[in-house]
Amino acid sequence: MKYTRMNRDKRLKIQAYLELGYKVKQISQFLKCNPSTIYRELQRHIEIIAGA
Repeated sequence: MKYTRMNRDKRLKIQAYLELGYKVKQISQFLKCNPSTIYRELQRHIEIIAGA
């Protein structure tokens, strides 16, 4: 299955929304993508979760 990785700008938006307490489903609606895309990016880029 092919996929398109998110750019740094979208990753930073994900991080900001997570810090504000939004859920993945809400973030996916804001960014107009599937929730699985958000989960996949979180798995690939652990620094978003860790805040590094």
